[in-house]
This record gives sequence, structure tokens and C-alpha cells, in this order.
Amino acid sequence: MFDQLTLIKRAAIAAILGASLAAGAVAAQNPPPLNAEKHINDSLIAAAIGEMIIRNCETISPRYLVVYSKVKALENYARKLGYTEPEVEAFLENKDEQKRVRIAARDYLAERGALKGDRDSYCIAGRAEIETGTLTGEMIWSRD
Repeated sequence: MFDQLTLIKRAAIAAILGASLAAGAVAAQNPPPLNAEKHINDSLIAAAIGEMIIRNCETISPRYLVVYSKVKALENYARKLGYTEPEVEAFLENKDEQKRVRIAARDYLAERGALKGDRDSYCIAGRAEIETGTLTGEMIWSRD
């Protein structure tokens, strides 16, 4: 299951940054730096939160069609902002940015009681995300 989620996450990144931006639509003259663009960052953090939940809770899985639709919406959003493919690619491949997103996801989950090594706490956090309808909650489902 984790391998499939990783594949979807990588496909999402490629779609967001590659295909959509390769179209060359530039609606904004000077978009903010990618690490300051709230919607894109919130979406990447939500995906990282979902990945951590799925990796640690055997009863929660990704909702592939929802993930796909979110990717397409984010792709359109990025295209409208006018980011170039090299900018996005550099941002996504930047180890410091990847670490920042992982830390933000880990902190978010810790604030909600998910403890390293405690699989049940990740299941509880995941079900709470689903129940409250967060972006992460929209992208996962529970078999409980």
C-alpha cells in the first residue's frame, strides 16, 4: 500500500510541476517563492500527513480518485500562478524543502496525538482527519 501511495505522490508532483507548467501558461508576472505559496505548501503538507498516517496505520488507505482530482486542481492552480517547470522542479527536489514539509507534517500529527511507534495513535489521528473533513481527511479512508 505504501508503495502505491508513494507512486501517487510522485505522480502528483510530476503532474503539478511538470505537465501543467510545461504548458507555459503564465498568468502572474511575479509569483511568490514556492516555499511561501500557502495553498501549494498546505497541499504538499497534507499529502505528507496522509502518507505518514497510511504508513503507520494498516486500516487507513488513500482514496485514489480523490487524490487524482486534487492533483488536477493543484495542477491548474500552479499553472495560473505562472511558475516555471525549472522553479517547481528545483523546489520539489530541494532536500531542505522536503525536510521542512516532513517536519511540518510530523509536528501537525504530534499536536494531534500521533506518537512515533504507536500505530493506534496514527489511526486515531487519521480517523479524526476524515471526520473533520480536512484536506488530508478527504484523501484517505478508514476500514474501521
